Amino acid sequence: MFHVVEADRWAEHDADDPYAPDSLDEEGFVHAATNETVQWVGQQFYADADDPRLLVLDREALDAEVRYESGRDGAFPHVYGEIDADAIVDVIQFERDEAGRYVRPERDSP
Repeated sequence: MFHVVEADRWAEHDADDPYAPDSLDEEGFVHAATNETVQWVGQQFYADADDPRLLVLDREALDAEVRYESGRDGAFPHVYGEIDADAIVDVIQFERDEAGRYVRPERDSP
């Protein structure tokens, strides 16, 4: 699984602490994406982002419950709690192609 985060927001985060974006308080869960949906998520919600990062998540290392819930374009993972620091196995740049569209990361999530 992946979670998209703005680079400046991630820079403010202490990597040793659990990560809890605003959506956890506002909606009760953390939005995530699969290998198959991460490009769509980027285009839909981060098209104007300057320099987003992908948190590469190990689902098995999460203490919080993960539910796959239907949206208008398929099922998306929602993490119902903070993302544990040890569940973040990598942080990578969310790359774009020459046309500015997000590309699927070369690294799959575990």
